[in-house]
Amino acid sequence: MSNPIQGNLFECYVEDVSTSPSTFVPIDEMNNFQRSTQRDSQSFPVFMRATAHNIPGSRVVSGTLSGFLGTGSDGQDILRDAEQNDTTVRIRILWDGTNGFEQDFKVGSTSQTVAAGATLQETSFELLGDGDAAIVGSGPLP
Repeated sequence: MSNPIQGNLFECYVEDVSTSPSTFVPIDEMNNFQRSTQRDSQSFPVFMRATAHNIPGSRVVSGTLSGFLGTGSDGQDILRDAEQNDTTVRIRILWDGTNGFEQDFKVGSTSQTVAAGATLQETSFELLGDGDAAIVGSGPLP
């Protein structure tokens, strides 16, 4: 029987390489994480064979991290800088606060949403996996 994991246990961090040694800092004010994996394939017809020969492609991990704009949040600042400078960042995702994975990501885009009134400003970061993930604790990998 499986054990569902509560959303309030989820934690996300980004590596701050400006410190020596580097440390992971929280990406503050985030309240939603979506991730997906895709694998393309190439299909080639082959003589004397009724079905085409399929070659699986590489696996791609992408995601969206969203929540509320937090000025002064070191984690959010690192993600915005990575998008502006087209650099790779290492993100640590912990599903239950202890176990999960680390992976390098490119920040493809960022967005902010503002509405009139006393509502909080929203922000999101589109992420594209860059390289293989590594298990933290007992995983799972993405």
